[in-house]
Amino acid sequence: MADNSFALFPVAELLLALGARPGENKNSFHSPFREDKNASLHIDPRRNVWFDHGAGIGGGNIDLVMKCRGCSAREAVDYILSLPQASQRTALQETPAAKDEESPFDDDGLAIAIPLSRRILIVRELRSPNLLEYIVSRGIPVSLAARYCNEVIVRGKVIGRSYDNIGFRNNNGGFALKSPSGFKSTTKAGITTIDMLGKFSERPTSGTVTLFEGFFDFLTWLAKDKRDVPSTDVVVLNSVSNLTKAIPYLRLHNTAICYLDNDEAGRAALETLKSLRRELRNPAIIDSSIIYHGYDDLNDWWIAMKDRLNK
Repeated sequence: MADNSFALFPVAELLLALGARPGENKNSFHSPFREDKNASLHIDPRRNVWFDHGAGIGGGNIDLVMKCRGCSAREAVDYILSLPQASQRTALQETPAAKDEESPFDDDGLAIAIPLSRRILIVRELRSPNLLEYIVSRGIPVSLAARYCNEVIVRGKVIGRSYDNIGFRNNNGGFALKSPSGFKSTTKAGITTIDMLGKFSERPTSGTVTLFEGFFDFLTWLAKDKRDVPSTDVVVLNSVSNLTKAIPYLRLHNTAICYLDNDEAGRAALETLKSLRRELRNPAIIDSSIIYHGYDDLNDWWIAMKDRLNK
């Protein structure tokens, strides 16, 4: 697009132009498209995005104009470009981070693919009721999940839509995401390593490492033993495709206890691990899937066991 200054226009100024009233707190506004006594719309000036906590939606400049004016994406672009050019020049000069932002529209005003890592709106402590209810339904104490997970709000591909996810941070600074709807993804692929103090760390603190495929299995392992911190070092693959990325960390241990899924991919990962024993300096490899034989994974087994105990 020849002129993408609409994407760089400061979202705070755009809100004012659309009639939004500033809140008492910095970077907060009263929502311009609904009755909002609590100024529950917040902005991130660095990333030039907004999120309305009361409505549960957020996005960029075009999303905001479309929501307020009930117009198309192309009309939203035209509206922003019609605003005083001085503001647009200020945005270009004072918001260097915005130069790296990618416009979410092509030349026809249609949505284009943006990497998930570029669509994160907010990372915060777990608080949304639907996420907390889901965590409890999986047999995990909320306090335990809150220790290791965040709430990650991601902008959807559909204009004006956003989604709450449980996010588990990995060593690359990304998140493995999971939501009650069954959505699973990652903002940036990578493994997660945790030490015996319960800290995200790549330094080993034990001669034994416990290996999980997903973070809910890791949380289940802690929950079933009523522990807040691991009894060994931990590596969560976040996907079996990340197995080779875990080799340098696994090599630092002499025993690997595996809690991989009871499916073809999980079994293949275990066999791959055994075939790499020499490269891993010959550790003892223990398959713990016998514990949850007949179930997809450790968490599925845990849910069934808890239900039986409650009967």
